[in-house]
Amino acid sequence: MEERKKVIAEAEAELDQILQHTSDLSEADLALACAPLLAAHRQYVLRRAVLLLVAVAVATLIATNSATAKLHLHAVARVALVKLLPWWDWRPLHRQRCLLPNPHFSPPPASSKDECLSCEAIDRVDRVADTSYQQLLDRFLQRDAPVIVTDAMDSWPAMRSDKLWFDNFTQVYTEEKKLKGKKPRPCALSSNIRADSTILLKRLNNPRLDHWFAHWLNCDASAMKAMRQFYQRPYFLASSVAPAHFNWIVLSSNYWAKSYKKLRLEAGLIMVHQLRGSTHFRLVPVPLCEEMCTEITETVREGEILVFLSFLWDLHYSSGRGAENMAIITETIWDTFTVY
Repeated sequence: MEERKKVIAEAEAELDQILQHTSDLSEADLALACAPLLAAHRQYVLRRAVLLLVAVAVATLIATNSATAKLHLHAVARVALVKLLPWWDWRPLHRQRCLLPNPHFSPPPASSKDECLSCEAIDRVDRVADTSYQQLLDRFLQRDAPVIVTDAMDSWPAMRSDKLWFDNFTQVYTEEKKLKGKKPRPCALSSNIRADSTILLKRLNNPRLDHWFAHWLNCDASAMKAMRQFYQRPYFLASSVAPAHFNWIVLSSNYWAKSYKKLRLEAGLIMVHQLRGSTHFRLVPVPLCEEMCTEITETVREGEILVFLSFLWDLHYSSGRGAENMAIITETIWDTFTVY
């Protein structure tokens, strides 16, 4: 360090002497005279950049192994993003699945109004039982028609248990023994109870709490896996269909409202598994198809599964009037080129 400072000081002194006679020097002479100073400056910048990269790498390593450090790192990142807003509005990117355009990506079916022809004659939801994957494809999914399967949950342990209650869904976020050192948080949480997500989920375990609804997306991998104990792969799905990649929890207790809540689902195969009570729903055509297709209103009852593709439909729901309503909604990637 001392040697570098000495070199810089000598270069500055030499440059100061030369600049006193700049009128007699060419550009080549000036470049030659400034070369030692520029070289020292480049070394300084390179050294600072390397130290910064090492610091970032160490901070990232610590954050991935420490919940407290991860929390602070996330807080700093959020503050930095807020400070960045005056120069760059990153908010439209928040819900995008890909930050960079993918030339191999095919747009979903509702890319033109011609695709809306699939739903223009659909005005109801049929109920079927003892069906098969091929029957569902031929009669419903290939023409974007929703269907309710009435017997797909009969053998599930959750349907036969008398101990299934709200705490079964919230404990993965509230009980330490379930967390296993992690602190997952639900995503897209919505409720008529105003509270922090952790406090809200604990309050839902209180049997005296009444007149409420809550729904959320299990975006944490451990939470998603924990919820799979309450549902199984329906018998009517072929093995070529991928497992669900996201699941939602929809709960309510003695709650009814005129308004329907919209769930922002990814494009793909959607299944609403009604574990307890009932759920009133509306399938609303996507904006591209709203002039051609009709909104459908129906109810999925306990033990039934609503099945539809969300390319042409948005799901809005309202809780049933019963004391306890519980449903799990799964989202599955649907590739029209491989599942047919």
